[in-house]
Amino acid sequence: MMRERILLGLVLSLLVVGVAHATIFLPPAEDDEFPAAKMTITFTISSTTSTLQCAGVMRVHRNDPLSSTVQTEMTALDLTCAPSSSGASDVRVSLNPAKGPSLGQISDSGASSFDVFFQITGLPQGTVHNESPMHVQANITHITPYNSQYSNTSQVTVYDVSLVPIGFFGVCLIQVGGQVKPESSGEFSPVFSCFYECKPNRFSALYWREETTLMLVNQSATFPVFARLLIIDGNENPIRLTSTTLSPMDLDEINICETLNLGGAPVPQAGVVEVLLTAGPFFAPTGGAYGWVKNVVGSFVRGNPEPFAGFVTAVGKTECRLVGNNVVTPATLAQRMAGVPGVPPVLIEGTNP
Repeated sequence: MMRERILLGLVLSLLVVGVAHATIFLPPAEDDEFPAAKMTITFTISSTTSTLQCAGVMRVHRNDPLSSTVQTEMTALDLTCAPSSSGASDVRVSLNPAKGPSLGQISDSGASSFDVFFQITGLPQGTVHNESPMHVQANITHITPYNSQYSNTSQVTVYDVSLVPIGFFGVCLIQVGGQVKPESSGEFSPVFSCFYECKPNRFSALYWREETTLMLVNQSATFPVFARLLIIDGNENPIRLTSTTLSPMDLDEINICETLNLGGAPVPQAGVVEVLLTAGPFFAPTGGAYGWVKNVVGSFVRGNPEPFAGFVTAVGKTECRLVGNNVVTPATLAQRMAGVPGVPPVLIEGTNP
């Protein structure tokens, strides 16, 4: 009986730990700027329907995570529109300073929404706005929601400056652009892609003449990140799966060629590594990981994890690239990883845990 109580207490303790950490799924409060936001909005005034195509800057503030949600606010919107179908030019879309804040939220399921108060200037009808907020929503897969599209769920009435209803806003699509200079702002996508080359020595299979190492760094000072690496050959065949845990501000360098060599299968001369930031046992991904590859050319003993222990003639470095949801989603990549043989990563440069 005593043993059963101990086991039950242990199970309950693990469940409590798991629940407590399961809420750590979003980064702390921050302001996000989207310099390449685009909006398509259709409005009907006096039985005439017009469409605006606009682009510019959008800013969003995120609060600290609260339970399973995080409160947000669209703090700035400065969009310039192409001439509308009604012939209007010099049209601009912004947030209405006379109305309340355009608030929103993000849930742990990836549902994101805003209730937006628009103001449109430069139309033949003058300045127009909506008195009740327009609700726009999107399903996002990471924070910040780059490469996401928000759409409205219903129409809202359009008013002129005298608060006279003159029509309605119909379709509204807000496209959030990709990152600018991810090398300085951090890789926020849960998926990024890197090339590798494992060229054998032409005189002896016991030596490499080119090796690739992959360096991963967790740029978060608070949350750990769990990275899974799907290694694919040059003919689109997934051949090995490996993983590494990055504690806050941690750096791991993985010798891709020696990791494949450890797996026992023939090592392809070139291929792609798809990196997926995913949930660990008691924590969830926060983005913020950055990756780049180092190609080392020379003569290296096969089986030695450190290329610089050999004869090096050249070193080339390049960053890995973000992969948007329009190419592959984290769920799709995770499905492709299923059933791929796993192998421990060969870590070098003193970056072993």
